[in-house]
Amino acid sequence: MEWRGNVQAIRRVLSALALIVITAAVAGCGAQPTPSSNTSVTDAPAATATTPPTPTPQPTVDPAALARCNAQQTPQDAVVQAGDILMFKPTSPMNYPAVQLPDQTPLKPLQVPVQVSNNAFSQPSKFPGAVPTNPGGLTGSMRTFQFVASICNGSASQSHVVQSVSVRIASLTPYTGSLMVWPGCDTAFSRQHPNVGTGGCGGGVSTEEQVQATFASGAQAGTTVIARQTGFSDATPNESITALPFTLASGKGLSFQVSVAVPDMAGTYAFTIGFKVDGAAAAFGPPADSFLAAPVAHTFTGSACNTSAMLAQIPAATTPETYYICPQ
Repeated sequence: MEWRGNVQAIRRVLSALALIVITAAVAGCGAQPTPSSNTSVTDAPAATATTPPTPTPQPTVDPAALARCNAQQTPQDAVVQAGDILMFKPTSPMNYPAVQLPDQTPLKPLQVPVQVSNNAFSQPSKFPGAVPTNPGGLTGSMRTFQFVASICNGSASQSHVVQSVSVRIASLTPYTGSLMVWPGCDTAFSRQHPNVGTGGCGGGVSTEEQVQATFASGAQAGTTVIARQTGFSDATPNESITALPFTLASGKGLSFQVSVAVPDMAGTYAFTIGFKVDGAAAAFGPPADSFLAAPVAHTFTGSACNTSAMLAQIPAATTPETYYICPQ
């Protein structure tokens, strides 16, 4: 009895061992080895490329960066630094805007305090409140004007790649008045100097990169467009300028002619220009001076005073000279 009981116990142990072996064999058929720390897993997800963060404009510009760019005399409100890049306030040296005259100015000789219309902006104390209007003429269905924008790499050693230019409507105030203007570069009439005319404004400007930004009709404040490249040139000898993207070495600057086209403009606009550098989103510099753009109701010039109807309303010569412009 004791031996038989031991045999039955042995049989139970052997049966359990067999079951363990079979279970392990079945599990082993589908199991995969657990990768060790140096095992390569080929189906792991690929790393996702990330866009570099847009450099945050600094509250003050680094004096050392200004010195590297030879721009120590630049006013703080005329330059923005984002990372190593200095972005300077856009100018419009060839636009020659007209002077806005008060709405509903009577259509008769108008006495003005300066001889040449451009002096209304260069001598604001003589012509207070003069508003730059329709820069570059802004004529035709696609009203186009130009800015000159400059940037510089203020880094001590690091190069940066300038990839594209963007233009944004920084502000827009609609205008619904009856616009009257005195064209840019026009000379006023006086009894001592009756033979006057515009004579052309003259001048010229060279830039290295030329781009154009075109806004859709009805574009509002905040609208941003990426400009397309229209040309490039070696305005500065031996700089080997190419189309964008362009690698800007430390201490080097780059100038842009930025043409902006906006159909059906009627309002006071301010534009700001941004630059995409090293793959980051565009950072924007200081806004350009604002200007009024709108269809002209009446144009006043000095030469228009030579008609008999206008001459009859202009007083005799005075000392010093008295200047007049008249409706065309």
